Amino acid sequence: MAKTMRTILILMIIGLGIGVFFALRPRQQKGSPEKLRAASVLILEGPLKSYGEQVRTGINLALEDIHQQEGEDLEVTFKSFDGDPLRAEDEVRTAVLRDQQGFVIEVFGTSAALQVSDFVNQNHVVTVSGVDTGYLLTKKMGKYFFRIIPSDQESVKALLKWAKDLHADKVTVIAVTTDWGKGVADMVEESSHDFQLKVTRMEVDKSQTLFEPIVSRLKSRKDSTVILAVNPDQAGNFVRATQKFDFHPNILGTDNLTAGEFTSTAGDTAVGIRYVLPPTPKKNDIRNTVIAKLRSRLGLAATEDPHPFALYGYDETWLVYRAMKAAHGDPDKAVSFLESYKGVGATGPLQFDKQHDVVLSGNYRRMSFRRDATAKVVADEVTQ
Repeated sequence: MAKTMRTILILMIIGLGIGVFFALRPRQQKGSPEKLRAASVLILEGPLKSYGEQVRTGINLALEDIHQQEGEDLEVTFKSFDGDPLRAEDEVRTAVLRDQQGFVIEVFGTSAALQVSDFVNQNHVVTVSGVDTGYLLTKKMGKYFFRIIPSDQESVKALLKWAKDLHADKVTVIAVTTDWGKGVADMVEESSHDFQLKVTRMEVDKSQTLFEPIVSRLKSRKDSTVILAVNPDQAGNFVRATQKFDFHPNILGTDNLTAGEFTSTAGDTAVGIRYVLPPTPKKNDIRNTVIAKLRSRLGLAATEDPHPFALYGYDETWLVYRAMKAAHGDPDKAVSFLESYKGVGATGPLQFDKQHDVVLSGNYRRMSFRRDATAKVVADEVTQ
């Protein structure tokens, strides 16, 4: 009997040891230690799905280039959600706890990123984003979060500078009641003093589609400059409403106006609408090569650039791959690698400050929609 009990005890200890071993093994590796795996949590459903699709296109191109140039395969599992932060958290938890993935290439959207911040930090999940611009992320996301797109702090400064150059003395910011929209509005109010601008703030629910009452109110007040921090389809509806009321303020936005949902909703009324984008170096062989590949893949004309999010998706994938290789799957070593990283990607120079925000290299670009020779609405860089 005693011998049997000793045998059972030994087997229990061995079983416990095996369990501890598997619990502590590097999460991004499963099976062969050479296998590199990561997750990507993207909005691939609902009105913002075109954004997620652009990021996914860039990621897939990077995966092909990594295979061709490095002779290795990085396996990325795409997790789809509709913009609901709680669903995003579920997908991240599944990727980390069930699928044993410790690296994430994008959690799409400021609200989603904020929702998963505690879990990411507690589980040491190295996360790189090329779309999350909310300024709160700098403080909230912590040690394991990096972003290669500048914070809204920078885009708001560029917008207010442009408003001032358009001779505005006051601006109205219309913001959707999400973490991103409210964050942009907060930054407009906070930064307006540096530009001697008065600010009026209006908030709308993300489900709002009717903007005629708001436009009527703005026209009666003779507002001359409006900053849109709303979803792309909402921006399109707002612009259409201004045409109905024969109201022609200067309308400014950020990358929220780059989605197909904006131009498809606004139609010809998008012409003349302005927005800002992060700086882009003029001479960049990597960028030129990637853009050419994306044009071929997406069937774009030689004069038409792919959506910026495709380029960010490309760069963040390479960055995660290099961090995984350098750190051998160790998240803290990956953080150290990224903190000291200096390189150039399709989006330009890549280097991080102490808060893990990308170091800005140049001035924001000013963009405006126009009609091309075929009457298609396209965007060009402008000086005013």
